[in-house]
Amino acid sequence: MWIVIKFKRNQYEFLQNEIRKKISKSIECYIPKIKIKKIINNQTKETVKYITNDYLFCNLKNFTKINEILLKLKYLKGVNYVLDHFNCSQLEIKNFIKKCKLHEDENGNLKSSFFSLLGSTKIQFLNGPFINQIMSIVENKKNLIKISLNKINFTVKKKNNLFRAVF
Repeated sequence: MWIVIKFKRNQYEFLQNEIRKKISKSIECYIPKIKIKKIINNQTKETVKYITNDYLFCNLKNFTKINEILLKLKYLKGVNYVLDHFNCSQLEIKNFIKKCKLHEDENGNLKSSFFSLLGSTKIQFLNGPFINQIMSIVENKKNLIKISLNKINFTVKKKNNLFRAVF
């Protein structure tokens, strides 16, 4: 059973250690992340960003006393709260995590293939020279995407660029 925990910013590693120490080492924690490369003053800087911001997924498989574990989790240092009604959303949570893990690279970071563009007419780049720019999609092919910015057309490879759909 997957639960969703909203944690305090910048305390993910600490919270993960607390869960393993005070509850169980067998709890699987998962948070999808992307690696963003920014060029600042002609230097490349890599940062990791969690796509769910400050929400953590924990798998409580093989536990019989779920309510007792939830009570312990609520009062761990670093936890803002545990989302209610996660029982109703188990299928959606499992499918989301499965999709994330399917599109991870060898380091556990999401690849650009995770971000689908179905039904979108605009994208925003999350890395590269066009970072934070919102562009119109001219043509969407399997490995390439043709985009337009201020009536200037570009063709960009999907593989090396991270972007998200903007509606």
